[in-house]
Amino acid sequence: MNTLLLTLSFALIACGEGEIELGDTSSDADADTDADSDSDTDTDADSDADADSDADSDPLTDTLGFDVSGSEVDGLSVGVVRLNDDFSPGAFAGAGVVVSGRTEIIIENPASETLSKLQDGYDTVGAFYATTLWDDSNSDGEHQAGEIIHGMGDSLVIYLEDVEGELAFLVKDGWQGLEQQGEALPIIHDKGALPIGNNIAPIALNFGGTASVPDVGTAPWRMAVVPGAFFESEVPPLAIYDELLGAEWSLTLEDAPPADHESEDGFLELGVAAPDTDGSGSLSREDDLSQLMVMCSPDANIVAAAWLVPASTVEEANLYASIGFRGGWNLMEVISDEDVQALPQDQYKSLAFDGSCRLD
Repeated sequence: MNTLLLTLSFALIACGEGEIELGDTSSDADADTDADSDSDTDTDADSDADADSDADSDPLTDTLGFDVSGSEVDGLSVGVVRLNDDFSPGAFAGAGVVVSGRTEIIIENPASETLSKLQDGYDTVGAFYATTLWDDSNSDGEHQAGEIIHGMGDSLVIYLEDVEGELAFLVKDGWQGLEQQGEALPIIHDKGALPIGNNIAPIALNFGGTASVPDVGTAPWRMAVVPGAFFESEVPPLAIYDELLGAEWSLTLEDAPPADHESEDGFLELGVAAPDTDGSGSLSREDDLSQLMVMCSPDANIVAAAWLVPASTVEEANLYASIGFRGGWNLMEVISDEDVQALPQDQYKSLAFDGSCRLD
């Protein structure tokens, strides 16, 4: 919360004071009496009218509009979840089904007494909400355990009251979206045009590249995708891909790996290549693994394929979105023992078996 407030705080306001003078229009006692009588009558009437007016001008609900990007989003649902003070997910606040890339949600304005104070010295209070794009498989309008989340909103949705001070330069009372921009000022989205995308749903992973293998012997080279246990287990698990390796190659991963591929680090697979020296027609531990090559990035780093169980909670979805991974298969580049990053998608077809990177 402190980081957010520092981001919002970027200017100070100097406010001037003004005065309005009222003239004395009374002339005599009768006039004063009449005026008092009229004033009382008018006051009562005005008071009633004002009360009615106030009630009418204080709506209990509002409408949020979402622009949904990505493929195959129609029929999915957008959900709004209130965040607790520690930014953990709280109560479900509303949902809408996506039609032609858009949905609108009628949402209840939070009660003033449930809002949190945002900044010392000011009366501004507010609440924060996360938004998810998910497959409402039972069509009940609420996210249930096991229903896959396809995306997280690009911005937090915020509801504010009594905005004052420097915050008034950037935000206003009511609903809006706030998208963080690192050290720069956040982007503020209108409540009717809040962005969310299909950005963490599982997709088929297609990648490829080239191979440059040593011209040693006559055994054909094979490429396989195997877990680390392939080199360590007494009975090595089967490869999820095993084909002859040519000067150019490509493959697609879509289905979840077998359960026996899981290690303490999750499901992590290596692309490897070696000559089929035992003539078995597959890559095995009986082949000449002294010539083993691994899949390398254009920057000569090892590239591995990782399977992440598709997100079905707000916490999982937020984690995947924050680290740049999707549910299902992802390509990751091993920069160092402490630094693993998502491989940029523009490098998916530029991988190589060329000896430029090696297993320790």
